[in-house]
Amino acid sequence: IPYSRNCNLRQLLKAQVINACSLSNCPLSQPQICTKKGVVYELKCNGCMKRYIGSTIRELHTRIKEHLAQSASAFKQHLDVCRITNGFSTSILAKDRDPKNLRLKEALWIADTKPELNRKEEQTQLASLVKMVVIN
Repeated sequence: IPYSRNCNLRQLLKAQVINACSLSNCPLSQPQICTKKGVVYELKCNGCMKRYIGSTIRELHTRIKEHLAQSASAFKQHLDVCRITNGFSTSILAKDRDPKNLRLKEALWIADTKPELNRKEEQTQLASLVKMVVIN
């Protein structure tokens, strides 16, 4: 019989704790990712499934709230045009504490998945970042 160690009470309670969101009118309905920092995230339109990939060193809900408030945001512009009623979904693709590594991971995800809502100039800038790292 293989041996497996049982979880202690601290481990069980830690797994159950979900930080409550402190942001008023939080745009996310997922409290388990709401307050995550240092992440590469994907926003997906629930109407047409088009995607946007970004990164933030701040809390995720703060950055997404900015997307929804800024008329210049590509994701906000898409949601206004798509006019869907059931909004969008959010997922975390990668994590990193170092902002440079985070930006690099974002560039790699964009290069690999080619999300429809990321602007071409943003994709070009991130591609040049990847080339600089690979060459050096």
